Amino acid sequence: VLTPFWMEYAYKSNIPMFTQFAVNVMGVADGSYREPEAIRKEGIRRLRAFFAALGLPATLSDMGIGEDKLEFMAKKATRAEYGKESAIGAIRPLLWQDVLNIYRMAK
Repeated sequence: VLTPFWMEYAYKSNIPMFTQFAVNVMGVADGSYREPEAIRKEGIRRLRAFFAALGLPATLSDMGIGEDKLEFMAKKATRAEYGKESAIGAIRPLLWQDVLNIYRMAK
């Protein structure tokens, strides 16, 4: 559920990587990488379509997770809930507010 939304949120931190993912994993024609934004968008669209073809939920709401849980989940993911916040992720380090933004995109 979260991967396509995370990709939308984090792609600017490593545009070449997301472009390569679209081309090498999702089979998007590369166009010699002249249009990385269009290539990235199509890669994410194809990933969502692939997940849908597998019958997977597309949103957190589809999984029964409501808005009321999102802040707690974001704080737990980054340990902010315990007063020891640390950024997660290597491509773009995410603090709890970043994680919350992704969760809200995915609701």
